[in-house]
Amino acid sequence: MKTILGAMAAALSMLAFTPSALADQTNQQETFEAANRHYAAGEYQIALRLYERLADTEQVHNAILFLNLGNAYYRDGSMGRAIHAYRRGTRSGTQDVRVLESLEQNIEVARAQLSDRYRSASENRQFIFEDATGMLYTVTHIIE
Repeated sequence: MKTILGAMAAALSMLAFTPSALADQTNQQETFEAANRHYAAGEYQIALRLYERLADTEQVHNAILFLNLGNAYYRDGSMGRAIHAYRRGTRSGTQDVRVLESLEQNIEVARAQLSDRYRSASENRQFIFEDATGMLYTVTHIIE
C-alpha cells in the first residue's frame, strides 16, 4: 500500500513540474531567438545580456549558445571573455564536429587578436609584468 501511494505521489509530482519545465524551455528558446535577432542587428550589448542569462542557468549547456556568446563578446571587443565562452562551448559535451571546429577556430582568432592588441608597434614584443609576485606590477609597455 505504501509503495502504491509512493508511486502515485511521484507520478503526481512529475506531472506538477512538467508544465513548468515546458514553460522554461519555451522561455529559453524565445530568449535565445531574441538574442540572435539583436546580434544580427549589431546590438551586441543587448545580445550579450540575453546570452549570458541563458548561459548562467543550470539547465543550458549548449555549444551553440556558447559559440554565439563568444561571437558577441568578440564583436564587442572583449577577447578574453570571448575565449572563455568558446572554451565553455568545447566543454559542453557536443558531438557536432562542425561546432567544435568553429569553437576551436574562433579561440585561435580571438587569441591572435588579443596577442596583436598587446604587442608594441615599435618593438614588436608583448607587454609583460616584470614582477608578477609583488604587490605592484611594473608594466613594460602601456597600451593606449
